[in-house]
Amino acid sequence: MQLNTKDIYNQYSNEMIKEILLKGGNVFFSIFGPSMRPLFDEDAIACIKGCSDKAISVGDIVLINRNASKRKYVIHRVLKIVRLNTNIKFVTKGDSSPKDVHFSTGKECIGRLERIITCKYEYDMNHWCWYPFKTLIAALSKFSSYFVTGFLFYKKKKAGKLIFPQRMAYSIIKRIVRLGKLLSKQIRDDYSFT
Repeated sequence: MQLNTKDIYNQYSNEMIKEILLKGGNVFFSIFGPSMRPLFDEDAIACIKGCSDKAISVGDIVLINRNASKRKYVIHRVLKIVRLNTNIKFVTKGDSSPKDVHFSTGKECIGRLERIITCKYEYDMNHWCWYPFKTLIAALSKFSSYFVTGFLFYKKKKAGKLIFPQRMAYSIIKRIVRLGKLLSKQIRDDYSFT
């Protein structure tokens, strides 16, 4: 899922965003794109908190700086962490995208999702219910990507159509996300982003 950053660049430069995140601060992005549905709705704002690559675990949703020169940010779920000596690489993917798998270095992952803010509600991603859910969602998302890459099966499909195992995995992900949102939901009585 790509992040709509055009409004932010009026206030912050790419370097300032990185500096804020490196110091552990929060940055807010408006979300667009379908790859992380149903977690993010159309009106959602993501609160990203800076963290080191060592603090990221499987199932976390991370902010990835895909191309620093073009200021392209992507938000995806971590499916796998590969440690090679001192280097860390992350395998990330959007929850609802069957073939949107990315490989990112530790330097590209610059923050982790803390909160999701909508018009009526705020969802705390550090709530106790998300700890088992995020690992389960990562496993289901990884499972659905196997059918596209041909690791388990390879079946020709029409463009845009999901095959049965992918549909089932996505259906389970939707239900887990709904339950997580229900348990971590807080009604917003103010409209500040602190």
